[in-house]
Amino acid sequence: MTSTGALVLGMRMALGVLLGAALLLSSAAPADANGVHVGSREVFAGDVGAYRLTVSTIPVTGPMHFIIFISAADGETPIADAEITLQGAFPDGQNLGVGPVAGYGTEEGPLWYAADLPVETEGLWEFTLTVDSALGREQVDFEVAVLETGGVSLTLFALIAVALAILGFTLGNRMFGRRRRRNRGRSPQG
Repeated sequence: MTSTGALVLGMRMALGVLLGAALLLSSAAPADANGVHVGSREVFAGDVGAYRLTVSTIPVTGPMHFIIFISAADGETPIADAEITLQGAFPDGQNLGVGPVAGYGTEEGPLWYAADLPVETEGLWEFTLTVDSALGREQVDFEVAVLETGGVSLTLFALIAVALAILGFTLGNRMFGRRRRRNRGRSPQG
C-alpha cells in the first residue's frame, strides 16, 4: 500500500471515529417529561385549604416543567377532577410574567398534574397555583429562585472530537504503516 493509500485510510478511520462519537452523543435518550426528573427540587409542600399539595420543578431558565401532586388534606379523599392553573411573576420591577397556563394530568396517576411555563429570566420568581375541584377553589403563592441554564459546552465537544480524530488518524497510520514496512522487505514474486 502506498503512503497516499495509508493516509487516505487513516483519514477514513479518523472520520469514522469522529462520526461514531457524534452518533453516540446525539443518540442519548431524551428526558421523559413526565417521568423521573433528575435535578428537580421540591419548591412547595403543604396544606392549602382542603388540599395537600407538593410542587417540584427544575429551577432553570427555559421551559420550566412543574409536577404537582394533589390530594385531599385529610389524606383519604381522592382528587381526580381537579383543574389547575399556574402563572408566574418576576417581582423585580421588570413587570415580567408568564401564564396563566392550564395544567394537565400525567401518566403517573390521577393525583399527578403538570404545567409548563416559559421562564426566560433568572432571579426570584413568584408563582401562583390555583386548584379547583369538588372540594373548592384554593390558591397558593410560592417563590422559586430560577437559575440560568448551564447548557452544553461546544468547546468541550469540539476538543473531544479533535482528540478522537487525532487518535483515529494515529492508529490508522501505525496499523497500516507496519504493514507497508513489512511489505517493503519482501521481494516481488514472479
